[in-house]
Amino acid sequence: MTTPLLARRSQPYQCSLPEPILAQAQRELFEVPDRRQTDIEHLRQWLCKQPHLRTRTDDWFLINFLRGAKFSLERAKEKLELYHSLKTHCPEMMGGGDPKDDMVAEVLRAGGFVPTPKPLPNGQRLVIIRVAARDTERVPQEVMFRVSNMISALLAEQDEASQVTGIVGLLDLKDATLAHAMSMTPTLVKKAVTCWDSFPVRQKGMHYFNTPTGMDPVINLFRSFMKEKMKQRLWFHGSDQSSLHSAIPPECLPEEYGGTLPSVNALAEEWVKRVEENREFFLDYMKYGVDEKLRRGKAKSAADLFDIEGSFRKLEID
Repeated sequence: MTTPLLARRSQPYQCSLPEPILAQAQRELFEVPDRRQTDIEHLRQWLCKQPHLRTRTDDWFLINFLRGAKFSLERAKEKLELYHSLKTHCPEMMGGGDPKDDMVAEVLRAGGFVPTPKPLPNGQRLVIIRVAARDTERVPQEVMFRVSNMISALLAEQDEASQVTGIVGLLDLKDATLAHAMSMTPTLVKKAVTCWDSFPVRQKGMHYFNTPTGMDPVINLFRSFMKEKMKQRLWFHGSDQSSLHSAIPPECLPEEYGGTLPSVNALAEEWVKRVEENREFFLDYMKYGVDEKLRRGKAKSAADLFDIEGSFRKLEID
């Protein structure tokens, strides 16, 4: 049975943004409603001339990339190219998965990446990221990243406002162990940051909470690969709940953080249902990527995309 998300792809885009968020899109993203369809069509025609890309071309998909690129057509093309290249060359993080797969289902239920239902006062969507939710003996870190990307893709499809307001993370490091830290190799972190950058999602920052002793090297490793503007959007609260509440009001937090929302586990169960209900969306999601044999010019490799050697040189200099 066709899901609503798949069915609407044959329909033209219809804006559902409330007036204040539409005004924000016009102000911050340079979105011009009268020009929106022309921009979508420009991207669609460009994609049709890229034989190596296996991609969606529906309005709903393309408007997301336009917003992620602040309606710069060239930047949107760059993001689309990178996004699809990573889906092929980094499938362990970007390939998606079947919600009925045992490993995917286990990670979903663990609640390691959980968007909360109540937007922050500025409209941003909060995502709870619990590092210790991963069983280090059973679940590779790459799978955690892959499932978090699946949830992010579904959130962007179902919550149009978040395309404009962006998301902010609460990274909870409670009970994180040395095994969690050791899995964050430079190569893995570089891949993760590159994949995040390819998503048409406005990343508005990260709040670190319950940071244990000895985690600084991992945090600094992530910082070394971040863009400068993202480095300015990191906030550290230690284990001080009052500090956290000064940045994120309790009515927007789960009960574990002194908030009034249901527990993270309860919210995770809701996301398990949402992902399972949209299984056809995720099966379709796995179809897209690139065919390097059809790429004009030199084919790309994972080394080209991640520039691992260059990144290592940078780390040695720093």
